[in-house]
Amino acid sequence: MVSILSSLEGRLEHLENSVIPMHNSTQNLLQLKGTTQKTLFYLDDAISHYQAVRDTDKVIIQGPTGRLSDYLACVHRLKKAEEYFQQEDPDGPELNMLRGRLESAKSQLESEFQVLLGRYSKPVQTVRILDVLDKKSLNGSAGGVEEVQLIPQTRLQDIISISTWLIGEDAALTAKRRVSASKFKTRSLERNPSHHSQGKLEPSSFFTNKSYCSKLKTQSLGRKPSIENKPSMDSLGKLKANSLFTKMIGLKSFGKFKTLSLDRKPSLDKNSSLDSLGKLESSSSFTKVSTSKPYSRLNIPDIRQPSLESIPFLPRDSTSHTFPSCKPKPPASTSYILPYFRPKPSSAFDLKAHYAMVRSNQLDCSMKGLKDHKSRNLLCPVLQSRRVDSAVKKNKKTGRDSILHIEIETYMACITAFLSLAKSEYTMVSKVFPLNCSNTFETLIQVALNQLIQNGENIVSSVRRACSRHDYTALVAMLPVLGRLLEEDKEFNMLLKCTTSGTLAKFSKLVTSMKTLAARALTDFSAHVKNNPDRESMSKDGTVHEFNSNTILFLQQLLSFADAVRSILYPHDVDSDTVTMEVSSSVQVDVQHDTGKVLEHLQYNLQSKAKVYEDHALGAIFLLNNYNYILKSIKKSSLFEVVKTSGRDPEVEYGELIEQQKQVYQHSWLKVTECLTEKNLPTFKPGDKLKEKDCQVIKDKFKSFNEGLEELYKAQKAWAIPDREQRQAICQAQREMVSKAYIAFLLRCDHDFSKHPERYHKYSPAQVEEMIERLFDISA
Repeated sequence: MVSILSSLEGRLEHLENSVIPMHNSTQNLLQLKGTTQKTLFYLDDAISHYQAVRDTDKVIIQGPTGRLSDYLACVHRLKKAEEYFQQEDPDGPELNMLRGRLESAKSQLESEFQVLLGRYSKPVQTVRILDVLDKKSLNGSAGGVEEVQLIPQTRLQDIISISTWLIGEDAALTAKRRVSASKFKTRSLERNPSHHSQGKLEPSSFFTNKSYCSKLKTQSLGRKPSIENKPSMDSLGKLKANSLFTKMIGLKSFGKFKTLSLDRKPSLDKNSSLDSLGKLESSSSFTKVSTSKPYSRLNIPDIRQPSLESIPFLPRDSTSHTFPSCKPKPPASTSYILPYFRPKPSSAFDLKAHYAMVRSNQLDCSMKGLKDHKSRNLLCPVLQSRRVDSAVKKNKKTGRDSILHIEIETYMACITAFLSLAKSEYTMVSKVFPLNCSNTFETLIQVALNQLIQNGENIVSSVRRACSRHDYTALVAMLPVLGRLLEEDKEFNMLLKCTTSGTLAKFSKLVTSMKTLAARALTDFSAHVKNNPDRESMSKDGTVHEFNSNTILFLQQLLSFADAVRSILYPHDVDSDTVTMEVSSSVQVDVQHDTGKVLEHLQYNLQSKAKVYEDHALGAIFLLNNYNYILKSIKKSSLFEVVKTSGRDPEVEYGELIEQQKQVYQHSWLKVTECLTEKNLPTFKPGDKLKEKDCQVIKDKFKSFNEGLEELYKAQKAWAIPDREQRQAICQAQREMVSKAYIAFLLRCDHDFSKHPERYHKYSPAQVEEMIERLFDISA
């Protein structure tokens, strides 16, 4: 049993001794395989970087037009190769060649960016802007302003791709410069650490330090420090080893470069290598270290397996060597490869500035096109009407009002159009320049925004001049503009919040100037209504005065812009809901008070104007028409509720005023009806023969009646009461009064008072009623 176990143990031991080495060999082979595969992978990657210029030159020469995606892929490959050589071989010729290709590619991409942006940046068609305005008018203030497409989506994507690469390239270059500056600063401190440590010494100790002064003197004379100040032979050996190692590295890089340029294996000719080495040694760019010790005693490491840790690298001024530059000749099979050149420094292309300039011009052209279109369409009907009506042509005020109306209508359209186009521009610039697009957008909209603000200031100046002439209809025309600006206030604030405070202040300043002008005009308007001296434009027929209709129209339109009135009366913003409700109630009270005050002043002004008429009956008709117009206009608008809320009943108040004027008018017929009374009429019985004296009295009464009727009919036939109900009511009352008196008079005087009664009895009662019915009827 023991022998069996011993035999089994021996066999197992033998088997183990046989398998374990095989296993170890297998593991080593697998490890070598993985290492080989990894090495091959890195080698292929390195080879691809060496061949990047040759593989991409054909696409780079053709340019990015029509093949932008392939072009950017090639540029990306060149960029990766540059990063590789920057890390692995920063002093090699490949890096300079790659940088030259990248500079050329960058110039081509900048040119392509300019071409695409200039070719597809066109002013927005006026028809498209008008469609946006129509949709905005249909949606009202509930919906926002719709954006428009400025550049086709495919071309915009190309512009975005180019700008993304160019901006990334500029950012990488900036970061690289910062790193280089930081490294330079660090190296300078490493080379002269005493500058930092001795910076805290006193001036006397700084200049009396013997070691520092000795070192400074030695460096200023261009000599090396003496051997006495160095640790003897070890340092000299390290210096020489460093110099020799650097020469061999340069020789190796030169051979590699020559191999790639000639597209063949490096030559192992011994003489050429020695010649190159001899040239390197004789080059004046190498730093030579003088020593009196033989080379055999120097500690030189094996350069075939250099150990970076064992080589004490010296400062940059002792180890940086410059090798002779050799330009490789391209092989015949790759004739399309561009020769290497170092691009000349050119003026930097400001991508964002160029984009802002191009888009700013297009935005300004779009706004000018819309303005010209709206002005032309609104001006044509005015010119046609002025050709037809010569009176309008002579009226300068009507012409000024028409021009101001055209300017305001055009300006309101431009406000919405600018908001839509500016939002579209911001959306596009945020895609083209995702990071820090605020400055570009602000520069882009400056020209159009300044023009918009200037047009608004021109309107404010025109309204101010009109108000100085007491033409407050211009203020009514400006209220829609102020309402539109207040309506779009949130949109403007959201759009301009990314700009500087100066840009946003331009819009706020315009709104403030309009509010200030409107507040001052409202204050002057009430006093002007009371003391309006216009008595020359009184109508001959007693119809409604223009000043009365303008005043009522002004009040109606003033109340239709509640937000504008609120901002005028209370220009300061309020945030709290409670405060807002209090302000709204205060505004309502002020509007009620001001409206009632204006109506009282208007009533006083109309009464003073009625005194211009010599005929009191015509003055009564004038007041009746104006009071009736005020009542009808108030009942049709929100003025009725405003006046009624203040504690006054306009229907009752103006109804009483109208009845008073009717009574004043009826007094004008007293000279007709007094002739028909029994006063001075002789008493007689039917069938009695009248005396000559009594006949003469009857003749005089008929004569006075006829003359008074004809006189009143001739004068009042030219008067007018446009309101049909009022005209019928006043004619009915007058007809009944005169006809009743006339019929009674005829029944009373039905005697033979003349041989020719037709001379005195000219009108029958029916004819008298018909004459009264034709009064005040313009169409009669």
